[in-house]
Amino acid sequence: MPHDAIRRIVRLALPALVGALAACGSSQRDFPGFTKDQVWKAMVETAEDPRYPDWVVVSNEVFRDDANATVEIRRDLRRDLVIVGQKPRREQCEWKFTATVESTEPPTLVFRTDTMSIPAHWWLQEQQFINEVERRLAGVALPPPRTGGSIERPPVPADAPRA
Repeated sequence: MPHDAIRRIVRLALPALVGALAACGSSQRDFPGFTKDQVWKAMVETAEDPRYPDWVVVSNEVFRDDANATVEIRRDLRRDLVIVGQKPRREQCEWKFTATVESTEPPTLVFRTDTMSIPAHWWLQEQQFINEVERRLAGVALPPPRTGGSIERPPVPADAPRA
């Protein structure tokens, strides 16, 4: 195959591959045994007071539309990822998503984003949100909030042994 033909194939295929990897997302979950108002309350609490076990919420803007049972969320997250044998790495991300409770029997929570992202990253955000709604509905204890503030390592005491 001539070199120009390979280059042409790569040039045509690369945008399609990037488009497939950087997708928007939408998912839904039914909540049998709960009313729409109960799901709405848990959804609003989850939007306004997110509880991530592994991320710090730097900012969290929530826009409520009570008439349509919809919340729009813009959230900035960060964390320091520490992997043995590697330097710590700061990760930051911004998410914009919408959650709606539909008046169905059982009520259905629809979670979606128009933010282009790697599907696996989207799935983690979607699972975090929906699982937190489920925990609130079930009355399960949530992790303490991790908002604002520094996520830097605490200072090492002067008398601590050095490596």
